[in-house]
Amino acid sequence: MDEQRIEAYINLIQQLLTHPNEVVKILEANRELVDEGLLQVIELYELFAEQDDQNAQETASFLRHLRSKLAQLLEISKPFPSNNYLSKDYFNFLREALLATLCSNGDPKVIYPLLQANLEKLDDNLADILRNLATAKLSEVETETAELIADAIWKFTNCLNKFPLGNKAHNMEIAIASYETVLKVFTRESNCKHWASTQNNLAIAYGDRIRGDKAQNIENAIAAYHLALSVYTKKDFPINWAAIQNNIATVYRDRIRGDKAENIESAIAVYHLALEVSTKQDFPMDWASTQNNLANAYGNRIRGDKAENLEKAIAAFHLALEVLTKQDFPMDWARTQNNLAIAYGNRIRGDNAENLEKAIAAYHLALEVRTKQDFPMDWASTQNNLAIAYGNRIRGDKAENLEKAIAVYHLALEVRTKQDFPMDWAMTQNNIATVYRDRIRGDKAENLEKAIAAFHLALEVRTLEGNPIDYLQTTNNLGNLHFKEGNWRPAIAAYEQAITAVELSRSWSTDDDRRQEILEDAIVVYDNIVQACVSTNQIEKALEYVERSRSRRLVDLMASNDLYSQGEIPAEVQEWLEKHDAIQQQINQLWSQQQGDSHTERKELAAATRGRAAMKARNDSIAELEAQKQEVYKKIRSLDRVLAEGMQVTPLEFPKIQALIHQPTTAILSFYSTNDNTYLFVVRQNGVKVHIYSELRIEKLQNWIIDSWFNSYLSSREEWQQQIPEFLQEVASKLRLGDLCKFYLKDIEELILIPHLYLHFLPWSAMPVTESGDKKYLGDYFRIRTLASCQILDFCTQRPEVTAAEVDYGIVEDTRNDLPCSSYEAQHIAKMYGVPDNQRLRGEAATVGQYKLLLSQVKRLLSTHHAQSRIDNCMESALLLADGRITLGQLLSPAFRFPDLDEVFIDCCETNFGQVQMSDDVLTLNTGFLCAGARGVISSLWSVDDLGTCLFSIFYHQLRKEGKNRSEALQLGQRQLRELTGKELKKKYKKELEEVLEEKLEAAYKQLQEIEVRRNSYADAAEYQELEEERAKLSNIYQRIYQTKNKHLKAACKKEHPFEHPVYWSAFICAGLS
Repeated sequence: MDEQRIEAYINLIQQLLTHPNEVVKILEANRELVDEGLLQVIELYELFAEQDDQNAQETASFLRHLRSKLAQLLEISKPFPSNNYLSKDYFNFLREALLATLCSNGDPKVIYPLLQANLEKLDDNLADILRNLATAKLSEVETETAELIADAIWKFTNCLNKFPLGNKAHNMEIAIASYETVLKVFTRESNCKHWASTQNNLAIAYGDRIRGDKAQNIENAIAAYHLALSVYTKKDFPINWAAIQNNIATVYRDRIRGDKAENIESAIAVYHLALEVSTKQDFPMDWASTQNNLANAYGNRIRGDKAENLEKAIAAFHLALEVLTKQDFPMDWARTQNNLAIAYGNRIRGDNAENLEKAIAAYHLALEVRTKQDFPMDWASTQNNLAIAYGNRIRGDKAENLEKAIAVYHLALEVRTKQDFPMDWAMTQNNIATVYRDRIRGDKAENLEKAIAAFHLALEVRTLEGNPIDYLQTTNNLGNLHFKEGNWRPAIAAYEQAITAVELSRSWSTDDDRRQEILEDAIVVYDNIVQACVSTNQIEKALEYVERSRSRRLVDLMASNDLYSQGEIPAEVQEWLEKHDAIQQQINQLWSQQQGDSHTERKELAAATRGRAAMKARNDSIAELEAQKQEVYKKIRSLDRVLAEGMQVTPLEFPKIQALIHQPTTAILSFYSTNDNTYLFVVRQNGVKVHIYSELRIEKLQNWIIDSWFNSYLSSREEWQQQIPEFLQEVASKLRLGDLCKFYLKDIEELILIPHLYLHFLPWSAMPVTESGDKKYLGDYFRIRTLASCQILDFCTQRPEVTAAEVDYGIVEDTRNDLPCSSYEAQHIAKMYGVPDNQRLRGEAATVGQYKLLLSQVKRLLSTHHAQSRIDNCMESALLLADGRITLGQLLSPAFRFPDLDEVFIDCCETNFGQVQMSDDVLTLNTGFLCAGARGVISSLWSVDDLGTCLFSIFYHQLRKEGKNRSEALQLGQRQLRELTGKELKKKYKKELEEVLEEKLEAAYKQLQEIEVRRNSYADAAEYQELEEERAKLSNIYQRIYQTKNKHLKAACKKEHPFEHPVYWSAFICAGLS
């Protein structure tokens, strides 16, 4: 039914109503209009004429009678609509508005005056009437009549959306009610284009909605946009498709739920999709609008380089301004100037003072168009932004700039009222509070009271449930104000709210890295609440928040372990695990092909250690595969219930922390460094104390450890080794360990150490303390276990106890046939425990598959071979096996779950070595085995000496055989190695060692001879070179065995105490249960 015919019907009905006695004559003169279409429009008139006044009822009766007669004439049977009386004034207005819409085809020139004359009716009552119309009326009329009414509602609402007057919140409610009403008539099946267009408009309305839960409104908008895109495809409707892509990107940019960083990435990607169609040449306005939106997304981007993101934002704004000129598009020009100003205000590159002046200038340009009278909302938004710029301004008088900021914020609040624009009102209240907090003029106490009051006003709207990110911002600001003033208890209350928001927003992300970033960004909140709790002598609460801040990624992984502890893996997860393994196999093949190609690796094999850390992947091909594998791993993690369902692992309260201490002779020592202090919490069964190292800030302690220990180890092992005693003495002095033992640890025999950041990688057993008789190190006084956090220990404690028989022992040894002493160690321990041959994997038999199978069959495992930590990517730290690697990423995946595993002794290099971030997540092979199910793990802090490690392992296992627990066997075994004399070494071990080494020498020599014969038989250069490389590798192995037998072993036997230096005996730590 076209618009001209509708207008003709309406004119005919008006004639009939004006001259009711001339019906036959009028109908005869307009015979061409007497059809079903006329009946539909009469029905519409009749619907709107049903009022409770006499004239309206007479009109409805006349129309009903006329429609009945015409239906008989046209042989159409139509039901009469029932009477449903609504508010007279509102219904009359709605009837008038919809008829005007029908007659004018939704012309704003006709509709706007009508709206302006009835501003008081643009409220919730009108929205209710529209909803009632949908349920009570449209379902009772014929389909075509319902579509006619729905089309009128749709066009009327489109006008209302662009109407600049009235209450924005009311208008949005009316729009949502209208579009939902229309969607009950226009379904995808009946009219897919109209349905899709209405879904798009409904999405826009939800995106702009002021009332209701903001997060849910955005989710509703996203859902509606996706429904619209199911019809508006790029192929069939490219222009509509691009417009919706632009809209949905904007909603993703502002999304509250889900991972904020990922939402912005989605927005940027979708904006670029829109620009594939909305080009500058074909659709300049759409192109400019999308450039403006894309610039906003870059300005808010979390990932990537912040400075570069802002430069991209500024560039995109300038592109938009090429089209959006003040003369042609004043409102769009002003909006872009406002956004450009925001980018300049946040800019990192360039002169900061100059950037802020550019921002202020651009805001003033925007205000030339965005006036209070014509565009009050936009005016208020720009005033708010201008006030931020004045608050941050560098040039000019600081006090005067702050006064300007306060004045401009108050201007913004003239429009941004709590009733009409609650979210914007709360934002401005938060902002003005920060300026009052920093204000120079006026009474300081009064300014602070105003700031506190404004923060509390903001929190009336900025709720945890509604928007945890804004809630975090304001509660953190409030906490910082109280913290700075030394008002500890209100600071604690505010920070507690902020931390709740941090942990909720963290739970919304399904990406481990992003979860870690969220925590790291908020780490100062945890630092401050710890200090505030200590300052009020709430030591137990302080320790609780220390625990809540640390190793949360590892805690999530341990929680995931419990969900898969019996190996039940969902099919979708299994599919991704297979992809992960397939990529790892490709990496293994590349490593195998290049094994021995590296000069560096050949040097390492010739040394007397079991390997060194790698700074990066071997080559670009491996690096690319590792990146692919990491994306697959992220997908696996995103499907994990802890992440996918947003589970929050319940933090430990102090009673549960204290319950981890099973003996009165055990104490927990928990370190925590902040920007101001380092704290040491000493927990015993009878209470907790805290020691404050007020001079040891992160910079003075942690950064010093990084430079003096970590970087020194990576750059020159020899220099690092030489300075170990001096360095450890300095650590002990800084931490006053002698006083600690004397005043805090009397009667204590075991320490559960929870280090912080780079303290994790220090050999605590070798820390020198006051000598007493034959005791000179911390490890002489105490058995020591080292864990990432108390919560990790709690996970280990909750696991069922494993009773391990001797036959439950497994051994993996010398997987690359290049460790001289590994075979002797394994042979000795296999004999000690009666380990059958089928539970010993030697050399080529130690494949990835067999290693994993062995883990599932035994309860204790000795893994004595090469390993490698990866400084650049901890997930690629790996055990080096015969045919490939088992990486940390694999150990942390659901495929590696061993609920019956009691103990793993990783007799390899650097299995508890790596980088650590501010979130204090210690992700090493050590913690990987704890996640996989082990109750206890023995691991190494650095690249260990082959001979010394072999002997220590024998001592440790003998002590375990005698019934000593892990921490006791570690303590006594380290001391036994340290005190071993050269004479004892010669008497007890030299002969057997020489026999094993001679066997290995003979085997290596035989292999060398064979490879030389094969090499010399080839004239082809490529094959000759390939065999020569293999020969060089075997030669290195031969030299290593030879030097161990004829140099290192003999030299050690001549020394008084060959292993007394801490580098030999203190590298290993005990984690997990004792």
